[in-house]
Amino acid sequence: MGLERILAILTQQENLRDVIMFPLMKPQQGEQQAAPNPAATQSGKEPTYENIPSVVQAKELAHKYLNDTLEHCEMVGHVMAHFAKEL
Repeated sequence: MGLERILAILTQQENLRDVIMFPLMKPQQGEQQAAPNPAATQSGKEPTYENIPSVVQAKELAHKYLNDTLEHCEMVGHVMAHFAKEL
C-alpha cells in the first residue's frame, strides 16, 4: 500500500490526486519549459566551477549553519575522501 493511499484513507479523501505529494505536471499550452542546463548548452565546452566554494569556505559555512549535525557531516566527509582515494 502506497503512502498516498494511506494518506487518502486517513484524511478521508475520495480521490488520490488530492493527496499526491509530488505530482508529475505537464506544462500548460503556451507555457515555457524550464531553462536548460547552462553547462550543457555551451556547445561542448567544459562547465565552469566559479560559484563552488573552496574547501576553507565550505568549512566556514558548515561551522556557521550546522549545529547538531556538524560532527556527523565531518565524519561523512572523511569517509567519502577515503573512498574517493581508494576508488
